Amino acid sequence: MRTIYLSIIWFLTSYSITAQTIEYFDADWNRLGSKESGAYYREITYDVNGKPVGKVREHYITGELQFEGQLLSINPDTLDAKCVWYHRNGQKNREVTYQNGNAVSTTRIWSEEGKEEGVLDTIGV
Repeated sequence: MRTIYLSIIWFLTSYSITAQTIEYFDADWNRLGSKESGAYYREITYDVNGKPVGKVREHYITGELQFEGQLLSINPDTLDAKCVWYHRNGQKNREVTYQNGNAVSTTRIWSEEGKEEGVLDTIGV
């Protein structure tokens, strides 16, 4: 019984300290107050201190996935973990792994047709 009680408290506490939101951006990634004139939108969850937590998904304004990865901070965006960008048609565009904003893997690049076009040495960048 105690385990159930602690699990419920943990769940309620975890749920109450995060807030998922949708943010809109123009074509130059300037933050907008609403969807109007937007080119992209971001699904992101923040903790009570305003720090991003979990996966971040960015979409073209028409709904197609444009990016999926993790951010340690915003303004400036600090990437972390595996990050993948997508062409509008859903094919991967590029993929790279970051640690505290620094690339720790090579960057793989794909064409809009899904063909791997190359690998860039971006480690440390």
